[in-house]
Amino acid sequence: MARCSKKLLRSENALYNFNKEKFSWEKARINNNKNNLFTSLLDLGTHSTCKRMSQKVAPISFRKGFSNSWDSLYFNSYKQNNPVLKNSFQMELFIRSYIKSIFTNLNLFLNKIQINKVKDTFYIQIFFLEKDMKMKRKVLIKDKRARLFKALKLLKDESVNDKTNTSQLVNPFYTYKKAGITSSWSLDNEKFINHLEERLTSFFKKDFKISFNKEIDLANSPTLFTNYLVNEIENSNVSFKGALTRTFKELINTKNIKGIRINCSGRLGRAPMAKTEWFKYGQIPLNTVNAKLEYSQSTAFTKYGSIGVKVWIYYK
Repeated sequence: MARCSKKLLRSENALYNFNKEKFSWEKARINNNKNNLFTSLLDLGTHSTCKRMSQKVAPISFRKGFSNSWDSLYFNSYKQNNPVLKNSFQMELFIRSYIKSIFTNLNLFLNKIQINKVKDTFYIQIFFLEKDMKMKRKVLIKDKRARLFKALKLLKDESVNDKTNTSQLVNPFYTYKKAGITSSWSLDNEKFINHLEERLTSFFKKDFKISFNKEIDLANSPTLFTNYLVNEIENSNVSFKGALTRTFKELINTKNIKGIRINCSGRLGRAPMAKTEWFKYGQIPLNTVNAKLEYSQSTAFTKYGSIGVKVWIYYK
């Protein structure tokens, strides 16, 4: 349990600094220049261990229908004979879990999925962030998954049967692009969209129209920030500070952020006992309904155990 003291409670607010000469608290000036976007958040923020944040209601459900709306909008007919289509919740859960699993395998950071239904056609908008793939090893598929791609007719039989080339099979949804000196692998949107539409149509016997919206900045959504931070924690041997530093470097525009809070709990730094570390900058009004506050949570699965990550972002 954390020790409560006046100094700890006052230092929780990142906008105040303690002046030793005057022995008083003074407001810190925030520099929002483009050159110091990263340092303004990480340096002025407060980082501590074993300090918990108490709230009763999630910010998303608390503001649902007032400042934000639902991601699924459609009318259902309960006179259908298909037992799967009768339960719209089960159908939507399958669609979201299926898309999320595919994006995870392709190393894409999913933001949100919006589903709209007009008559018998489902219109799905997927918001995601694509990371630059400069190394070929990041787009290779394993031998076990090669059989799955072969069954879906995405790979040629010759490439799968050839034992010498099984370790160099490139994911069929990625294409190689070379622009001058730089070269990288990028996602083939048309081929990927056609594959998703065909698989969903074959299962539900309905028409699906899918569109992609690519995000640029992690600061636009706490879901992107959380997924990116989880990926860094899994790749950095459970180092929360190092993963947080690399994630903050990916932020492009932080002028719209008035406050951010990040909680990470688990065996951080390969510690024998679980602990909680948090980072806070600015204000996080949980009870103000008019505040544009967004929240996201995710879990990082490492060989030392699962680590929970929670992110609150307060926008202007």
